[in-house]
Amino acid sequence: MEAEKTQEQKPSIKELLDTFAGYSTLHGLHFLADASSYVRKLIWFLLLCSATAIFVYLAYWGWTKWRKYEVFVTTEIKINDVSSLPFPAVTICNKNMMKRSRIRGTDSQRYLDALDNMRSYKKYSQMMNSSFNIEQAVLENGHQLKDMVKGCFGPEPCGEFDHFFDTLSGLCYTFNGNGSFKLKKKGASFGIRLLLDAEPDEYYGRLKRDGIGLSVMVHDQNTQPTSELDGFDIPTGFATNFILKRKEIIRQPAPYPSKCGEIKLQTRKTYSETSCFWEKHTIKSLDKCGCRILGMPAIVKFVTKLNKFIKEHLKPSSQMIRTSKVWLQPNEKDNKVLLDGKNHYMCVSIFRVDPILRISYVRNAYHSYSAYVSAHITFDPKECPPPCNTVKYDIKTSSLIYPSRDVLENAPDNIKSMYKSSNGTNISFHDWYRSRFAFVNIFFHSADTEVMREVPAYDFVDFAAGFGGNMGLFLGCSVLTLLEFIDILVVITFEWYRKKQRNVQTFSVKPR
Repeated sequence: MEAEKTQEQKPSIKELLDTFAGYSTLHGLHFLADASSYVRKLIWFLLLCSATAIFVYLAYWGWTKWRKYEVFVTTEIKINDVSSLPFPAVTICNKNMMKRSRIRGTDSQRYLDALDNMRSYKKYSQMMNSSFNIEQAVLENGHQLKDMVKGCFGPEPCGEFDHFFDTLSGLCYTFNGNGSFKLKKKGASFGIRLLLDAEPDEYYGRLKRDGIGLSVMVHDQNTQPTSELDGFDIPTGFATNFILKRKEIIRQPAPYPSKCGEIKLQTRKTYSETSCFWEKHTIKSLDKCGCRILGMPAIVKFVTKLNKFIKEHLKPSSQMIRTSKVWLQPNEKDNKVLLDGKNHYMCVSIFRVDPILRISYVRNAYHSYSAYVSAHITFDPKECPPPCNTVKYDIKTSSLIYPSRDVLENAPDNIKSMYKSSNGTNISFHDWYRSRFAFVNIFFHSADTEVMREVPAYDFVDFAAGFGGNMGLFLGCSVLTLLEFIDILVVITFEWYRKKQRNVQTFSVKPR
């Protein structure tokens, strides 16, 4: 009997809710429970509902703003000592691919003629030898470093230059590719100075119509440059100053819009967006076409489907198939650039509009082939995310007429002998010098580094602060108040379950 009395004294669910309304830190809830007037209860009920609705709306707004992952960009200046500032890599390319004097009557000449829109491509392409290799031809017949760079002057020895192949320019040379060279002071008097020889008498092919000069690229050591996208054209007869300011760009990874990151590349140890584009483009080109254009990296372990493609996508009656019965033969060992000389220009002539992202055709005669390639050699740019940390250089250029009279009077003997051996009697030494040489001075204007940093515009901390602030402003409570509701829900559930079990036991012992 005593146990039953004790059980009957347990509070009911309504009593639990009334008690909770009295001690809850949710403002206004106890007025709703204790108000003696129904009008007063209705007023507080409407006020609580309105405040809750506003809070829910603002909480949802904060949630959606957070999930947009927007960023804003901050700019700060990092003060450095110039001696500790990394000096960039400098790449030099001649605007001409191969020397006229070395390619006369060879497959290299016929190769350039086949790519020239103003010449008969059929005539020259059919005369090319099947063993022709464009990389080897450019390496042997391109402008050599010792001929193109006549002088390199700086506070320290310039060191070695590395070479690579550029799609448009052929042989290019990179100074300070390993980042070992550094300047001790800033200013024009303490930069790296280069005397460059364009060798205009050696120009040949379609590109010579663009003008005479050189392409200079200033870039970070981890970046793969391309003359078409990154090059500054330097004319002969001028001294050009490259005034540098270092810039760092720090991006946010996914899910923020930049989605920065890195992937492992097969062809380079260091990652850059351009290198990734080239590698992906090369893989697609080798897989679909069985060829890679000059400047693309060599990738092994590819089984191409080129012969099948030709049979399926080129008309059997086409002039190319009637006149050239040798299929394109890929070299799986090192992916030589289109080994079949007669058809070599087919691959290289279609990559023209954008050397990285797009493929387009130049020769209308191969419209069907190029259209197929344009439709199939594509990849999602998201496959090559931008690096989270990128170093770039803001470059300003200024020019002076070069050379001065003093430079001419003190010209080295080797340059004077070059003038004498190049039929110099028909042109003055000054005009000959101006038509051939360019002077470049590369230096830091400031040792400071501009840092552009992406910062989340509204992150989780902002969302939590806004959520808590709105909760306190409109409901007068905190996160602990939410725990109070969880606590009373657990108590009510337990009490309901206990009463249900007691009713079951009472029913089971009821006398007959």
